[in-house]
Amino acid sequence: TAIGESVFADEEVPSLLGASRIFAPFRLVLSVYGHPSYRSIDPTVPGAIFFLLFFGLMFADIGHGAVLALIGMLLLIPKHETARNAGKLLIGAGSASALCGLLFGSFFGLEDIVPALLFHPAQHISPFLFTGLGVGVGVVSAGIVLNIAKSFIRREWAGAFFSQWGIITLGFYWLCAGIIAASFGNSAELPASFIIASAVMPLAAMTIGEIVNAKLTHEGEFSEIIFHPVEVLLGLLSNTVSFVRLAAFGLCHIALMSAVYIIASSGPDDPVYRISVSIEGNILVIGLELLVVTIQCLRLQFYEFFSKFFGAPGRRFSPLRAPHSREGA
Repeated sequence: TAIGESVFADEEVPSLLGASRIFAPFRLVLSVYGHPSYRSIDPTVPGAIFFLLFFGLMFADIGHGAVLALIGMLLLIPKHETARNAGKLLIGAGSASALCGLLFGSFFGLEDIVPALLFHPAQHISPFLFTGLGVGVGVVSAGIVLNIAKSFIRREWAGAFFSQWGIITLGFYWLCAGIIAASFGNSAELPASFIIASAVMPLAAMTIGEIVNAKLTHEGEFSEIIFHPVEVLLGLLSNTVSFVRLAAFGLCHIALMSAVYIIASSGPDDPVYRISVSIEGNILVIGLELLVVTIQCLRLQFYEFFSKFFGAPGRRFSPLRAPHSREGA
């Protein structure tokens, strides 16, 4: 370790992901983004949890989730590793969809068969939107916390406090989230002077810390340091609002399934026609949303989560293997 720390950069030292086999299929998702460097954070486990959470909220349906899980089980039959990993991903995603469908009372797009444990999103749009924003606050906070942990691991003390995704930014973010949540609640109205001071002081401390760090390390230009708080503020705002798509795509799922059943009921008064249209419509929606929701899950992970702590890509550890000796040699 001492030799690696003194001679090689972290990006040059090979690193090995240590997640268990349960989360191994989610390394496929991580590999699309990159490989974490040495003395960094392995995001496999939190990335897997967030991926399933995103997928479940956007594809909340008990029946559709069960279909995806069944397809995943069928993909476990072949001995091909890629097919088996894809099957495990589908089982996890389908289970998350079925669980969220149970919470929101959706069964093949029908909301009058299974009672909702929480609420029906179509009837409670505002709570559903705030659920997406709440998830966004949690995911963005987790990304900042992991970046702080990475800075401490690398003994980058100034970066842990004053970097774009450091301790001061996290405190500022939680403070703003608390103020906004209080404004929508029944709590007493906060004085404007308190709100302004609470917002300005962390940004000012961040700027001063950046200036001191730039003087010590001789890195960073003054213009970049001055506009850095604005960049942080806009980044936090855009990252959080981006999670509204969790509710938006969940509502799109309801709208698509409503359209399927409207088409089925508006045709000829023939049970065979209605059943066939309903089945074909469900298959179409499952295939379409599987593609769209997966892309959105990757987008939220890559831009809103991984970007907070995933720096320069590292090198994958590949152990040397001795060639197999021939028999009798």
